[in-house]
Amino acid sequence: MPSVQSRGLAAFGRPIRRLSAPDLAACVELAADRGWPPEQNKWGLLFAVGEAYGIDDPAGGLAAMVVLTRYGRLLTAVGMLVMAARFGRQGLGRRLMTHMLEQAGPSVVHLAATSRATVMVRGGSLPGDRDKLFAPVSGATG
Repeated sequence: MPSVQSRGLAAFGRPIRRLSAPDLAACVELAADRGWPPEQNKWGLLFAVGEAYGIDDPAGGLAAMVVLTRYGRLLTAVGMLVMAARFGRQGLGRRLMTHMLEQAGPSVVHLAATSRATVMVRGGSLPGDRDKLFAPVSGATG
């Protein structure tokens, strides 16, 4: 069996893909891995109104995921960035956020995130045009 580190490196090279309804159970499992409640209806709604993207875990399920929601052509929200605990601090979050900024195009991006996720943005870990990011939700914890 590969070590956690080698499994993480394998996941890092995996493509980011658009998630669909069959991935809902994997999203709920991933959220549970981070201590989030099992809210399949909420994930279903996010899939219906937004665009969910993820990176597959080589062992099965998802290593990480995020949701992008468009509000017309000028505003896009990014949230629900969830990563399996064993893949933390390996660049998957940065990779997903960079992909979300690319997907958002020229629109302003609102980051709905916990304080942990905002460190990546404020700390300068994201390449490209961070000027289009709108202030994160204040008072969020995580």
